[in-house]
Amino acid sequence: MARELHDSLGQVLSYTSLQVETAAQLARAGQGASAAAQLERLGSVVREAHAELRECILNLHSAASLEKSFFSGARQYLDGYTRSYDIRTLLEVDPALGEGSFPPEMKLQLLRILQEALSNARQHGRAHQVDVSFRAENGSMRMVIADDGCGFDAEEVADSGSSHLGLAFMRARAEELGGRFEVTSAPNCGTRVALQIPLSAPLPAEDGRSV
Repeated sequence: MARELHDSLGQVLSYTSLQVETAAQLARAGQGASAAAQLERLGSVVREAHAELRECILNLHSAASLEKSFFSGARQYLDGYTRSYDIRTLLEVDPALGEGSFPPEMKLQLLRILQEALSNARQHGRAHQVDVSFRAENGSMRMVIADDGCGFDAEEVADSGSSHLGLAFMRARAEELGGRFEVTSAPNCGTRVALQIPLSAPLPAEDGRSV
């Protein structure tokens, strides 16, 4: 997470410095309209950087809360997500899933997948609502994250062989847990991320990688 903050914010600050200097040069040269356009673009970049910073802080707080309860940590994350981005969230938890169902290593992996899916719903899907559910199914746990965003052509992405890095990270985390991961989406039809994990599967140690 520290490396991600350094890389993303470092790039934004470097870009901001360069663009401010360019806008100043345009203004001194009497090109007020061009300078204004440059600053408008810069404002958009800074706003998105601010949103990403809030997201990183929210992710850190949520991870720390997992020591007490996974579902409480997930609910805290969703509540903070709604407050920060004004995107409605709904959490449904099967009563058959007790807190003892998830070893510590699984909790963090699941939270990271949840965070990445909601980050995608905000940044790429421009969603207004995200529904999250956890259900027990024949000795396994099924997590589904569905948003009402703009969606994308899942077949086109698969055929092109170019997968969004966030999707690749989620899939890798699911595989580390011995689970199955699938994404269903279509233009203007939202996106649905589903993960099914056997609760008795051996789990690897968390490697500290952040999404």
